[in-house]
Amino acid sequence: MRIFFIVLLFISSSFATNVVVSYPYIKDLVEKIAKDKLEVTTLSDGRFDPHFVVAKPSLILKVKRADALIINGGQLEIGWLPALIKRASNRKINEHFLELSRVVKLSEKPVSVSRADGDVHPDGNPHFIFDPHNVPALAKTITQFLASLDEKNSQFYKNNLEQFLQEWKTFLNGYDHKMSKLKNLKVVQFHKMYSDYFRRYNIQTVATIEPLPGVSPSAKDTFKLVKKVNSEKVKFIVLSSFNPKKSALFIESKTDAKVITLPADAYEMSLEQMYDRMLSELNK
Repeated sequence: MRIFFIVLLFISSSFATNVVVSYPYIKDLVEKIAKDKLEVTTLSDGRFDPHFVVAKPSLILKVKRADALIINGGQLEIGWLPALIKRASNRKINEHFLELSRVVKLSEKPVSVSRADGDVHPDGNPHFIFDPHNVPALAKTITQFLASLDEKNSQFYKNNLEQFLQEWKTFLNGYDHKMSKLKNLKVVQFHKMYSDYFRRYNIQTVATIEPLPGVSPSAKDTFKLVKKVNSEKVKFIVLSSFNPKKSALFIESKTDAKVITLPADAYEMSLEQMYDRMLSELNK
């Protein structure tokens, strides 16, 4: 009986809390702070549209087994996560839940919301991760959350945060300098996914291929955009990896603008690598 108790105590003390996150960039941030102290599981792999993730049985099981849940928020997951949470029926994630959008001031918040305006995000643009200046606030919030979950390792998390913030400051100084050379560049986006990034670095979004958020362009919309791209001397037509390319390639064929594809998330890469890849595409 005593042997069994000792073994059980050892298992309990070495148990790694299972933190489930909605997107890869959150996983990268959590792992920068937690290292190997926690198990981190992602619901989306980052290659596909973050607005729509198929609620597969495997994802329901991940949510069911979670000890905590961290999401982007800003209603980015509204089309798929509530169904997963309901079907998983896990009380622990109701108590241990973090929504990162609450610590960021969302841009482009609409004055009013109407279906006539397309699939508008009522809370504002939820793609705030593409502004690298938002990362320190997100890291601090994640650290506080992890420390509350795992008090035994709270100082470990805080120490890692301090080291990360110093490294991020160095990275950001160099990155801002490189991006300053792209000031006043003109682009067309498929969807306003990178607006915060472009706004941060004074890159002008002239238009979007979508006439309204979530609405596919008609032939008339595309021909109209060709004229605008030519008159505004747009350099890049910016897509995400999951965007359809037909309209973008047509516009490219009729103008001097070039189609480039930016990462939709930190899929199989760190946040630093994600931002570097964005910079590399914009320097083509």
